[in-house]
Amino acid sequence: MNRGNPPSLNCSTFAKLLLRLATVNKFRVGLRRISPPKSNTKSILTKTDNIFIGRAGEKIAGAFVRNLRFKIIERNFRTPFGEIDLICLDKNTLVFIEVKTRVSKSFGSPLLSITEFKKKTIIKNAMYYLKRFRLIDTGVRIDIVSIDLNQNGEFEKLEHIKSAIWLERGGYNDI
Repeated sequence: MNRGNPPSLNCSTFAKLLLRLATVNKFRVGLRRISPPKSNTKSILTKTDNIFIGRAGEKIAGAFVRNLRFKIIERNFRTPFGEIDLICLDKNTLVFIEVKTRVSKSFGSPLLSITEFKKKTIIKNAMYYLKRFRLIDTGVRIDIVSIDLNQNGEFEKLEHIKSAIWLERGGYNDI
């Protein structure tokens, strides 16, 4: 199997993966169903909605990386600088994964929300983890998983970018 490019999943294959994640009643893949806005009201997601959207995205990303045969080590690892969504092992490489999920396309792709400040925060989080567990000689990379959901909270598109952010050792010694 070629490990250079991640395998593409068609919608029906990925839908089968998501069915395993489905929960009860109002939740679909851990996300509350969000009704399309009425014509005379603005579409405003509350903080609670954003938490459900984020959790849904992390569940989808978790299923995706397991399908790639990554071993998930940590989920939502807290640091003094923020949180690392997923920490996985891909063969002998430690992979820090930032998951970005969007319901609306009005703000563009989820990838557009990763600013220079966010990149620095992700690197600080990764460096903190490496120092805390003394993982000096470990191969490391930072990936991004971008997920688009429709207004009903159903999966539309997933994009996985390997080595999206470069981690240079020694660049953040002030942690």
